[in-house]
Amino acid sequence: MIKPYTAVGLIPTVRGIRTRADIKINLEHLAHLVKAASWLSSLDLPVRLIAFPEGALQAFNDEVLDLDHARFARESAIDIPGEETEELGKIARQYDAFIMAQAKARHPEIKDRFFNVGFILDPRGEVILQHYKVSPLFPVEHSVCPHDIYDCLLVTQYFIFETMAGMVTSICVRNGQSPLAGNTVALRPSIRTASRCSS
Repeated sequence: MIKPYTAVGLIPTVRGIRTRADIKINLEHLAHLVKAASWLSSLDLPVRLIAFPEGALQAFNDEVLDLDHARFARESAIDIPGEETEELGKIARQYDAFIMAQAKARHPEIKDRFFNVGFILDPRGEVILQHYKVSPLFPVEHSVCPHDIYDCLLVTQYFIFETMAGMVTSICVRNGQSPLAGNTVALRPSIRTASRCSS
């Protein structure tokens, strides 16, 4: 049985960035917020989960200022794992808590592109999960989504697994994303769909 714990969701003041170095200001602010929130929120139960909102590390300058995608990828997007997740990992270790966060991040196989990535760090400070946003807010969001680049990236990076029984996937289709499921199977006809849901 999981012992009861407190989850803290923070709403930080965020400074828009132009380069990765600017993220340090937001990381410092997040560390101060976690200190205060963990102290105040752990009066009854220990804080074991800390959630930062989208934009907490970098804000949304790429969207608001309509910045060049390739330049932002080179100068402002982070690596996961990388320097920024190491700093968040220090917070996770200090407070023995899981951390959920989001960042505009690069993929090691794709040059000059960035993705909107949600990720989780465990209490040891290790990245244990990464999720690449499948459907950005098309009118404004500059992030690449996985189905934009099927031609240059193995889809196994996202949701297809090789097993002894062949390639298997678990497809969960949200409203407006049903073409993704069809594209997956069309591109790799040997895929066996393990489950499908709709929300």
